[in-house]
Amino acid sequence: YRSRDFDDQGQFVRTIVNSRIITERKQVEDALRESEEKWHRIFELLPVGVSIVDANNLVSDVNQALGQILKLSMDDLLQGKYKARRYLRADQTLMSPEEFPSIRAVKEQRIVRNVEIGVETEDGSVIWTSVTATPLPSSASSAMVTVDITGIKQAAKEHARLQEQLAEAQKIVGGAPQRDGGCDQTAQHD
Repeated sequence: YRSRDFDDQGQFVRTIVNSRIITERKQVEDALRESEEKWHRIFELLPVGVSIVDANNLVSDVNQALGQILKLSMDDLLQGKYKARRYLRADQTLMSPEEFPSIRAVKEQRIVRNVEIGVETEDGSVIWTSVTATPLPSSASSAMVTVDITGIKQAAKEHARLQEQLAEAQKIVGGAPQRDGGCDQTAQHD
């Protein structure tokens, strides 16, 4: 607030300015700026893909990790080039956009967790992801976390293949004596 003081003859003596409101506003702005900076640093530091997606399924904010996971540049992500790709369910059938966690989270107004999605790239390879999305308050946007699970899927596929080979080998040697701990169970012991 501002006040002017005059003496008994009406002559101006001084002006008093109360800068408390301005100071408080500046402190709030500084705190907000610091909070945003902390959030942005964490956003960029995370080893998982993080994005903000609007109601039209367009990315409005994204970290570098998502670009690395999806093998797209930041510009490509922000320009929506990911929309030209095919998305697959865990059973490898085509997934429609209405099934995307980002869309479901906003529509259902709840967190949609760990949806397995295969992303078919331009060269035909598939990147397997696990996606969790949550609706953002007061908007038709959602926040998404994307984890690359391609290695896990490949390891599981290899494990299944090896189990199948083991089962086939056991069928072939079905009549042979079984060994337990390196000792032939059919051997005679004195």
